Amino acid sequence: MSWSMQSLPDFTDEDFERWRKLLEERSGIHLVPQQRTFLKSQLSIRMRELGGISADDYYNQLRDGVRGMVEWSNLLDRLVVKETSFFRHIPSFDFIRNQVLQKIASGQMGSSFDVWSVGCATGEEPYSLAMLLNECFSLAESNVFWGVQATDISLQALNYGRKGIYPLRKADMVDSDI
Repeated sequence: MSWSMQSLPDFTDEDFERWRKLLEERSGIHLVPQQRTFLKSQLSIRMRELGGISADDYYNQLRDGVRGMVEWSNLLDRLVVKETSFFRHIPSFDFIRNQVLQKIASGQMGSSFDVWSVGCATGEEPYSLAMLLNECFSLAESNVFWGVQATDISLQALNYGRKGIYPLRKADMVDSDI
């Protein structure tokens, strides 16, 4: 069998634990034992792309200064889920809308209001939040300064989101009134 079709020959419990600890220490990502096969396959694919290096060599490469940081970013992009769309979970956005409108109506809103979109992937969620907040503050004729901060572990996803250009299908859940 050619190298391109092979996975890691042995991926012991100790190997999984070593990679799990590295991921948790560096990124806060916590893998459970059920994700062992996923991790093994993603590592195998990346090591093949790098010319068939060994798991130990790859592990050491990830810990090697700037070169390791760049490769670490490549590996994280393989491991994180980037599934998102505009207004992906309507009940969550309804909840936020109600909370913001209630806060405005009760006079509890200060002079500014900030929202943080953690794990924003390619940006559809923070843009959705911006549309929602614009709607809320416009309806209330409020002069509150508001903003949305968006963060993600994937630099590739953030770069995509910064462009703000999406295929039309991503807007399927957007209300035409917004």
